[in-house]
Amino acid sequence: IRKFQKLSNVYFIGERPYSELPKYLHDFDACLIPFKMISLIEATHPVKIYEYFAAGKPVVATNMPELHSMSDMCYLAENKEDFLKKLDLAINENDETIVKKRIKFASENTWINRFETLYDKLMKIDSFDIEHHS
Repeated sequence: IRKFQKLSNVYFIGERPYSELPKYLHDFDACLIPFKMISLIEATHPVKIYEYFAAGKPVVATNMPELHSMSDMCYLAENKEDFLKKLDLAINENDETIVKKRIKFASENTWINRFETLYDKLMKIDSFDIEHHS
């Protein structure tokens, strides 16, 4: 952290109420999901990406299996050098089409939509009867 504290364009603002976070996100040029690849992370689904996408922001993330299906909307990095290269691309991105695609994707991935999808699939299983499961 000491290295970053010396930079004029890096701020450590401390904990903030969740309700204030969108105003900070609005000013981001790019968002980061920089996980170190370990077995736990290989099975992690970073929910934060939906908040970033809802704002239309470019995201640079560690190349995690759970993000492969979203690779057309974010930048997946293989290593430190690739991460920095993708960060440059993200910061300089100027494509309104992909911004709209991210926002649409996030709007279609709400908890209610996920529940309805799961519920619909469960109702198609012959042996599943919600009335008799409690």
